[in-house]
Amino acid sequence: MEFNPPIESRETDELIVISKSSTDEYQARAIELAKKELNNRRLSQKDIDSRYMELFEEAIKYIEKTMIEKALEDYTIFEKIQMIVFWPFELFHGWFLKRNGYDLKAKNRIKLIFIGVTLYALLILFS
Repeated sequence: MEFNPPIESRETDELIVISKSSTDEYQARAIELAKKELNNRRLSQKDIDSRYMELFEEAIKYIEKTMIEKALEDYTIFEKIQMIVFWPFELFHGWFLKRNGYDLKAKNRIKLIFIGVTLYALLILFS
């Protein structure tokens, strides 16, 4: 079975991740070949385990950083104006922003829809 790119040409970190993965993530043959290639590169199990933990910690830090960035992300001025003007369309999407980590966007979405409703009501009232 051929893999693209070939297992032998992959970086050591990628091979470590593959070798530590389950068959739900990678094919059993790929895991076996990754372990064999790490052995060919003369890495001990201790070195593999140590580097895997480093990679795992880096991934956790990256996820935490991404979650913080998502929580603080806001709409652009153009998007805000668009949401105010076309507020009826906003009612049909965007309900999962908070669940996906976009705390500020979720909060501002409600405010912008309310501003849009208020402006429409004032326009109708004074026309």
